Amino acid sequence: YGSLNDEGAMMGRAHFLEHLTHTGTVAYPGYHTFNEKLKSMGVFTNAFTSLSSTYYFATAKDDSIEKLLSIHLSMLGGLEWNEETFKKENSVVVNEITEENMMSDN
Repeated sequence: YGSLNDEGAMMGRAHFLEHLTHTGTVAYPGYHTFNEKLKSMGVFTNAFTSLSSTYYFATAKDDSIEKLLSIHLSMLGGLEWNEETFKKENSVVVNEITEENMMSDN
């Protein structure tokens, strides 16, 4: 939920969640384990947050589709929440907001 145009205290929440989905899940814990497993199979996965929605996508060869779905949909089974990952991705999102000159308040 959320969007790129959220303001105030909610600014960046959708983008932050977008980042967390690619850093670790309950089924595939560890910082970027999710991405590394897919990358080793030749899968490309990414996400972006628009003004109204967040889009998650992945592409793979036909013979990788079952594993792709298992890993990519693992985000729905729970994200790995830990302080280290939270701080890293929070910093990344805050820097992206700053670098892209998005409206913000303190």
